[in-house]
Amino acid sequence: MLCNSARHKTKLYIIMKKTITENDFVRSFDEYNRSNNFSVKARKELFQYLEEMEADAGTEFELDPIAFCCEYTEYDSIKDVIEDFKHLDDFEFCESDDDYRDVFSHYTQVITWEDDCVLIQHF
Repeated sequence: MLCNSARHKTKLYIIMKKTITENDFVRSFDEYNRSNNFSVKARKELFQYLEEMEADAGTEFELDPIAFCCEYTEYDSIKDVIEDFKHLDDFEFCESDDDYRDVFSHYTQVITWEDDCVLIQHF
């Protein structure tokens, strides 16, 4: 919508929202050619996490698969995460995978599911 006045023109934007289902969320990565960034299971776990965050914080997220790909990384196991972040000093007292998850949770969001797969928010 354009607003005309004698001195200037101002462009007003109207935002319309669309409710996204889990299937819409999963497919959106394919539509943006980001299928290889996350497994389907990781996309579903991320969707569930974001829905919980919206409910808990009272905020809404914009569907932006590219941004999610820049913000999160999927790992096959906590051992792979440890390899990438072995420079952190906090690991010296870790004795189990749960200890490592606890350390990571102090730095960032850690989402885990079956078979020890992990989704880490970049920090």
